[in-house]
Amino acid sequence: MSDLKKISSIIKPLIQKMRPINPQAPANLQDSYLVESSKDNNKIESNQTAVERRSINEAKKRINEANLQNAQDVEALKKQLGIEHYSTPDRIRFYLERLQKESTTNNNGNTIANLDGLVAYELNGMSMEDTYSLLPLLIGIGDQRLNQMRNSAQVFPGLGANSQIFKILHTITAYEHQRSELLLLPSEAVPTQNNNFLPPDIMEQSKKEQLIVMWNRSKFLAKKHFIVTPAQEERLFRSSQGSYGGHPDNDPFPTTTTNTELAKLVWDEFRYEGSCASINIWDNAIFSWGRGFAGKGGGLMPLLNNLYADPHFRRLFQAVGIDASQKNSLAILTNNSWIRAPASSPETWNYIKGNPSLILFFIALGEIKNMPLTLSEKPGYYLKTNSDLQFAEVVKTNGIFTVPDSQLEQWKADFGYDHATKTWPTADQEKEYKQFVQLNAHIFHWLPVFGKKGPMNILMDKNGKYYKASIRNTLIQFADRAAADPINQGLTDLDLLNNNQQETIFYNSLLQTKPITFQPLIMDRGHFMSFGGDMSKNVRVNLPVENELKKGMADGSVIEFERIDLIDHGQRHLGYQVYIRQQDGSMSVVKLNQKKFQGAAIYYIFEKNAIKKGYVITVP
Repeated sequence: MSDLKKISSIIKPLIQKMRPINPQAPANLQDSYLVESSKDNNKIESNQTAVERRSINEAKKRINEANLQNAQDVEALKKQLGIEHYSTPDRIRFYLERLQKESTTNNNGNTIANLDGLVAYELNGMSMEDTYSLLPLLIGIGDQRLNQMRNSAQVFPGLGANSQIFKILHTITAYEHQRSELLLLPSEAVPTQNNNFLPPDIMEQSKKEQLIVMWNRSKFLAKKHFIVTPAQEERLFRSSQGSYGGHPDNDPFPTTTTNTELAKLVWDEFRYEGSCASINIWDNAIFSWGRGFAGKGGGLMPLLNNLYADPHFRRLFQAVGIDASQKNSLAILTNNSWIRAPASSPETWNYIKGNPSLILFFIALGEIKNMPLTLSEKPGYYLKTNSDLQFAEVVKTNGIFTVPDSQLEQWKADFGYDHATKTWPTADQEKEYKQFVQLNAHIFHWLPVFGKKGPMNILMDKNGKYYKASIRNTLIQFADRAAADPINQGLTDLDLLNNNQQETIFYNSLLQTKPITFQPLIMDRGHFMSFGGDMSKNVRVNLPVENELKKGMADGSVIEFERIDLIDHGQRHLGYQVYIRQQDGSMSVVKLNQKKFQGAAIYYIFEKNAIKKGYVITVP
């Protein structure tokens, strides 16, 4: 200990922390393997690395020189190395990661004898399902080593050509060598957990398919840093609001037969949903992909059906065990069976959400340049087809594309466009027209998540006549929308119902209002920043909703309030009143049971689940 006291204060804690090799049992190298690297001090790290390197080199030498004739010899070698008490996966990681950290060869440049056989020996003792978790490690060693491991398994003590691991490695190497297309059996024809009575040949084929599917999925984990950056990975898998935005500017403009000007406006607007590779896994849709296609209850299933119909996309889906051949139904191969569920069910979407391999698959599918599976077409084909099919789904389901070109021209005139001279009086008026179209398009795109279909009185009155184009009219008509938003849900066509019915609908809709944690005007800040702004950051520069609120407060048709409450808690039918803070600090109260509020929309700004501010928007 006297020598130890002379060592610097920097090195001393390291020495105390290390567990030295027992001189009475020099064969046990375990303690040296467990030395933890430190990045707090270069000198400490250097000393630790040197100790570890000597231990690793000695372990390589012992493995290289071992005479392994039977299973007892293998167990004795593990004891010599001091790893007999490791879990099987940890021993495999030791062989494939720690021993190859420096190099895969010994000092003479020759491959470490017995190492591949030892890995195969350990893998053979695991169940098929447990083996799946280690497939990314096998992918990392490369095709050549994988072939060597298969050959080693054929002759290694206790293994041989009939061993499970030889069959696994043979299936994988044959698949990789042939680079063949994986043709999945129909998901209804393969065994599930409670279905073990199928013919042996079908059972065997199913097991092989399952292995290849898990092998292909593992490629995404092994190559994940080529697909997402560490920061993107952190946000996607470890954030409470897991998402991936992608690169919208890299998406090709879709081929479409619809109005090109309208298509450009809508495609540009949907960039706020992300790119054709975007992921969202934190909201009620469970799993969303692309430019706003929601899984549960949304438009993702029809998109997957159309992509699956393309043979080049289908082979990629099949390679990772996804069957989208049936309308409104998705099937996915799990570790031990197929699951199939309708698109309205959470089951399959939750499986994807909880499977990092499949999430990375969808990102790679949208960006294709980082796809670790073999492509049967050039990358540009996948980018263009995906873009075209995503936009085709938008056109098919979005109410903005039911508007005839003549009405679009009329809407331009509503915002001041001069058809005679083909000019806009000001750039701001042209911008307002474009934002009006984009706002309506985004509303239509968003509604199916909440089971809403059709124009919902956003564009037309009860007689089927289009409203005059204005952001204000869209806000008023959109008051009949999702219950999850803080907004009046009542029918908003003025004169559609008598006064009493209108008031009843208005009051009842307020009762259904649910607090949310965003700070929206009409929409949440994540999807609709280009319209309402991010109120948490006071972004208020020339945005259409904000402009309408300012104009409305100037002409008295918009009331800004701090609080809303029942007029009489004992008589709910009397409705609500809002509290308005005056410039002198006093509070005035306006009762919302007046006729001028019929058809009005209520919008809240929430902060920490409390109303910070709100607006009553009425007809001017």
